[in-house]
Amino acid sequence: MSWSNARRASCAGGAEPSLTIDLGIEREFGGLVLHWHDDAFASHYDIALSDDARDWRTVRRVTAGNGGVDPLYLPESE
Repeated sequence: MSWSNARRASCAGGAEPSLTIDLGIEREFGGLVLHWHDDAFASHYDIALSDDARDWRTVRRVTAGNGGVDPLYLPESE
């Protein structure tokens, strides 16, 4: 899979940073594995999916992230 359409946006003014991955077409992927840097990770974050990049639905809410590797099973994406 090419990650050429992925982008990270750090927002000014107190807005939350985000990562958007556009797969280019609808596809099943089953989950994500996030590999965090030891000193740069999110302890609270949401995973949201969209078919059109306008309407998003939250499918996973992480509230106790501690860095390292986060395997996230997402049956909603299958």
